[in-house]
Amino acid sequence: MFRDLSRRIETGMPTYPGDPEVTLAPDATHETDGYATSELRTGTHAGTHVDAPRHTLPDGESIDERSVGRFAFDARLVDLRPLEPREPIPPEALPEGSDLGPDVDLLVLRTGWESHWGDDRYRDHPYL
Repeated sequence: MFRDLSRRIETGMPTYPGDPEVTLAPDATHETDGYATSELRTGTHAGTHVDAPRHTLPDGESIDERSVGRFAFDARLVDLRPLEPREPIPPEALPEGSDLGPDVDLLVLRTGWESHWGDDRYRDHPYL
């Protein structure tokens, strides 16, 4: 089973501080042009995204050098709620590797912070 964890892209959505604002606007419409297209402007740290190794490593792979298959995982959900603003998530809050089983590739951490999406408090998320 696949779960889509992405957020909808929309004008004014939260971005990393200092990054460009996201804008999504009609470029052509069915009423005027007989077809519809949109213009999307965004930085690479807006919304749901994956940092490519090149983000921090000068010789690392860029995102287009990674196949889409590298982003499908057998995951386990770890519910960490409730957490406080800017609370560090300690290693002991995470399961030991030996407790996961051989088929688990990835941990998905539920912090509860999705309820603050679109609010300034969202930036005060817990962290690893």
